[in-house]
Amino acid sequence: MDFFELQENARKKTRVLVFYFLLTIAALIGSLYYVFALLVRLNSKPPQPFWIPELFLGVTAGVLLLVMLGSLYKIAALRGGGAAVAQSLGGSLVPPNTRDFKERRLLNVVEEMAIAAGMPPPPVYVQRNEKGINAFAAGYSQDSAIVCVTQGCLDALSREELQGVIGHEFSHILSGDMRLNIRLIGLLHGILLISILGRIILRSMGRSSGNRKGGGGIALVALAMLVFGSIGVFFGRLIKSAVARQREYLADASAVQFTRDTTGIARALKKIGGFSLGSRIGHAAAEEASHMFFSNGFRQSLFNMMATHPPLEERIRQLDPSWDGQFIAAEKWQAESGAETKKPEKKSAFGALPKIPGLPEVLNAPALGAMAISAEALGKTVGTPRPENVEAVQAVLARVPDEVLNAARDPFGAQALIFALLLDEDKPEPLAKQLDWLKSTTDAAVREQTDQFRPAVAALPPESEPALIDICRNSLLSLSEKQFRHFLNTVDQLIAADGELDLFEYMIQHLLVRMLKDHYGPRPFRTAPVYAIRALAPGVSTILSSIAHVGSDDEAAARQAFQHAIKSLSAPPDLFELLPAERCTFDSVDAAADQLTRAEPGIKKQVLAACMACLSHDRTVTREEGELFRAVAAGMGCPVPFIVPG
Repeated sequence: MDFFELQENARKKTRVLVFYFLLTIAALIGSLYYVFALLVRLNSKPPQPFWIPELFLGVTAGVLLLVMLGSLYKIAALRGGGAAVAQSLGGSLVPPNTRDFKERRLLNVVEEMAIAAGMPPPPVYVQRNEKGINAFAAGYSQDSAIVCVTQGCLDALSREELQGVIGHEFSHILSGDMRLNIRLIGLLHGILLISILGRIILRSMGRSSGNRKGGGGIALVALAMLVFGSIGVFFGRLIKSAVARQREYLADASAVQFTRDTTGIARALKKIGGFSLGSRIGHAAAEEASHMFFSNGFRQSLFNMMATHPPLEERIRQLDPSWDGQFIAAEKWQAESGAETKKPEKKSAFGALPKIPGLPEVLNAPALGAMAISAEALGKTVGTPRPENVEAVQAVLARVPDEVLNAARDPFGAQALIFALLLDEDKPEPLAKQLDWLKSTTDAAVREQTDQFRPAVAALPPESEPALIDICRNSLLSLSEKQFRHFLNTVDQLIAADGELDLFEYMIQHLLVRMLKDHYGPRPFRTAPVYAIRALAPGVSTILSSIAHVGSDDEAAARQAFQHAIKSLSAPPDLFELLPAERCTFDSVDAAADQLTRAEPGIKKQVLAACMACLSHDRTVTREEGELFRAVAAGMGCPVPFIVPG
């Protein structure tokens, strides 16, 4: 399945989950009503009939209220997204500028895969007290995602094996599984609350002295809440396990697609099988998140009915059909790990591009320029990065000086780099304004770093700039809100100095800054999805018009590209209008992309196909066209991998 099918599949799973959840609640209401009706019948003269509408409404309202309160409480506790989930499970944030070999290696793998996928690198957490080999991804969206690994994962796995595990977790991020995972936690907690309340009532009655009138009836109701609530939780967990198991084979296959290597993830699974602790998680709150982990975090039971993952042996054989059935003993990988830590993780030489088999030679050039790209092939890459994308990112980052990369991973160094990237070095008058502004408002240390990095930033190849922005974004999340507001104001002033907004400035102001605003400000309200492209026609016209004008030399060529593009849309052509170039501003494109985030996956797929038809109409794609397309797609919530020519 492609990215859009995966997104739609996640929606369908959510609907199925809600159906079974409602079925479980209905059974819970029926069971508790029977107990209440029995008590009323036994304590009334003459006996009341079993069907009492008022009692049924009361029980229904009570159960629904408790379930809603429990679910809303848990969802509110996790409103921080992936970070809240990681912290609730004992995870601690890995500093972006860490010097620890194992942590640096992990961050590099996550950075490379995220940038290759066309999304900002997610923050990385480590569960320091967990010695089993495991990992998970969590969050409400790609922009709020995190990746968390256990200390055992860091200690046991090589770089290739880490790539396999992280590729597996990125599959969950890109397929839309993460929102479903958090909803599962919230919904199950709502049912659990009924059982918890029954237990509390029974305990309080056990402590109270004497026999109160009606105490037997209250005890029976509390016991029923405890028993039926526990049964409800049991069936809820069965549903959770069934939903989770379906996705693991797909995530394993996606990890292979990302890395072009079955051995990495297969060896990681073999190490889990050969380790005494396996992938076990000891944290008290881990059970409710068991469906999120890379491998089963608990002992198998009930004939594997409650297992959230397929058997380890089956997953390995899917990846390695010739496997001899032997796991990798802990003693062997512990010796390998000790030898590996003596190697430096990365030592790049500025200007030296490593030769990677299969990587187009055009990446040796100072800029990508015009490149031949198939629109159909580009469409298939949305949300599905391939090894070529990862290798291209590795090559591009290898051309960035180590001191620049290290600065990008530090909150204050990241600010200095963004400021240096925004300086108009070839425009003396705007540059003077920018430098005056930095001198009067910026901290001396940040200003000094900005000056220090100006020569290196000016020499960077253009294709490295988007990757560098993505790395800086992660570091800037560590700023206080006051520091962030000051940073945002400085960025606005530097961009406004020349009175113009180019594509690179748009990427910083509308992609980097907007993601940071979502982190520091309230989460945007989620509106109802749109299922008809007709309702989005003005926004679609704006985006297609902008791409047509950017890629064309004159009005006639732009119109031809636009007309070619709208043929891809399942709507009458007269709904769409080619706007004049002066109306195609970055602000209008940004607003249109925001509007299209509400579209269901099938509509997004159509719109992006039309964009690709538009930009490839002349059979070439410039770097500017490619980056504008990636920016538009990112604004719609559809990550486009790092573009590789050829």
